[in-house]
Amino acid sequence: PTEFLLLAVFGLLLFGPSRSPELTRRFGTGLREFKDAVSGHTDEIRDELSGFTETLAASVPAIDSPDQPPPDDVTDGILTAEHDTV
Repeated sequence: PTEFLLLAVFGLLLFGPSRSPELTRRFGTGLREFKDAVSGHTDEIRDELSGFTETLAASVPAIDSPDQPPPDDVTDGILTAEHDTV
């Protein structure tokens, strides 16, 4: 906040009170054009990414269900100490 105040005072001293409104108007117009340009590029990037995700989703097969059902018990197929004894 104080930086902006210092810049405003410096601009007023440098250009004078007669040119200040014109310069601030030009600055505001330039800032608005910059924001519009950035917004346009953001929209383009968003559109490209949405198209990419749709293409990717269409090319990757969906995994609805595994080939084999899950085991009934998590320990199925795991050797325990009881089974290892001879």
